[in-house]
Amino acid sequence: MGFSGGGSNILKPHTHDSTILQDGGNLNFQNITQSNMSAGSMTFSDGTHLQEFSLGGAGGLIQGNAAATAPAYLTLSATPHDQLRVNAGATQLEYFTPATPTSVLWEELDRHVATTNESTYTFTPGSALDLDSDYNCIMCTGRGMVNASLALQLKINNLTEYHTTVNENVNGTFGGFQDGSATAAQIISNSLLNGLQNSFNYQFYISKAKSSATEETAVYWGFGSVLTRGFATFSGGTAKELDYDITSIEMKTSTSTWDDDTLMQVFGLKQS
Repeated sequence: MGFSGGGSNILKPHTHDSTILQDGGNLNFQNITQSNMSAGSMTFSDGTHLQEFSLGGAGGLIQGNAAATAPAYLTLSATPHDQLRVNAGATQLEYFTPATPTSVLWEELDRHVATTNESTYTFTPGSALDLDSDYNCIMCTGRGMVNASLALQLKINNLTEYHTTVNENVNGTFGGFQDGSATAAQIISNSLLNGLQNSFNYQFYISKAKSSATEETAVYWGFGSVLTRGFATFSGGTAKELDYDITSIEMKTSTSTWDDDTLMQVFGLKQS
């Protein structure tokens, strides 16, 4: 029923409904309607009247009271980065400090997007990547387009590397070969590219290994693929003086350049 009518000055029941004629329209809550409530308070009904629910202390949470007739604040003590869970009795929420993760985590160490006429990308960390105590392995990955007669190669710590390529697959045919004189590990060889412009991707890994009973070094292995020609896998050992600290990783082309927007990333697998 609307505000007016009946010849009386008594306010009639109303709903502030704009779809009802002479009902007062919407009740404006946008910084215009006043109440005698305290700052931060909310309202709830006790079944008869609206009640004021005052703001609780810092860290307080809303829960039902013991009689389940009204809300109540549950004051909890929390520290930064704590999380919420249901307590053991399934009666309320509680804060808890989660355990420090013990599993290893991948960490992105560097990301590079090639620009015009670029042929070499070198990742030089601020401090050496220690494969003895900090990283379990280093993974390098890339994708992009290459130009004709272009091999993709890598160097570690700028050392001359004598490596072994395990096998190569060209149009579905496997053939094993070795290269004991190359100065860089071939990620994708010219024979795979075969003078064509192709889309490529690669992944290779560097990790610590025993080279003898008393010496430790870093080894690498991985694979590269070309969209129209197949894939190659490779592995090898680094020079003895490399030991297990990685100070630079260079990804390079043999004779030409890779296309714009070629993406290269380096990740470290952290030890727990």
